[in-house]
Amino acid sequence: MYWILNPIWHCSSQPMILWFFTKKIAEKGKHLLKPHGKLYFEINERFGNEVVRVLSALDFKEIRIIKDLNGKDRIVSGQKSGE
Repeated sequence: MYWILNPIWHCSSQPMILWFFTKKIAEKGKHLLKPHGKLYFEINERFGNEVVRVLSALDFKEIRIIKDLNGKDRIVSGQKSGE
């Protein structure tokens, strides 16, 4: 099971909004995803590291930033641990 998300802040320059919604979505993902389920965020290239930090703090594993065809950070993925 996986989720692909393109949150409202995709074009936002507000890191606090990014942090708030990313955290809320990731918390829901921890409860709704099956063990080893994946969560994907489409991001603005400037916010990859912030999303990685949020997922790390919530114990997601195999977190990575995926680049688009132009070489810009575009997707952050994380996997729920196998509980």
